[in-house]
Amino acid sequence: MSYRRRIRKEAIRYSEKHEKVLECLLIGSCDDNMNFVKFLNNTPIKIDILFTNEYPFCPPKVVVNGYNYMNLLKISSPWKREMLLGKKCLCCSTLLCRNNWYPAANVVTILTEVISNLKLKLRFNEIEHVKKIKYKYLISDIPLEEYL
Repeated sequence: MSYRRRIRKEAIRYSEKHEKVLECLLIGSCDDNMNFVKFLNNTPIKIDILFTNEYPFCPPKVVVNGYNYMNLLKISSPWKREMLLGKKCLCCSTLLCRNNWYPAANVVTILTEVISNLKLKLRFNEIEHVKKIKYKYLISDIPLEEYL
């Protein structure tokens, strides 16, 4: 199976070159999946990349802390969609969407996107908490969100 050989090579290449750059630790790898741990705000986040026999022609499935990554990208709030700066939505603009996937994409590109989207989701949570504090304790015309 050629996809398994590619996965093994990507695991070796990642551990040699990219592990320190992305600060994402490769904790396990076999023929069908790769497991990573990334610390965001001192919280460990487990990222599992599950490959099928159609890889690299179809995107792998990504699981973050036991949740399907594609479900984590769904955004329902209008103000969050406005902050995406012209993107349709995160789930439609992700590399792991079948329409955006390309065979030259590898584990590094997948992890880079997953980490950047997780940071964006954390940012949304921070802004949401600031809005709650602002409307409860401060004057509502102070643009605190713009300063974050």
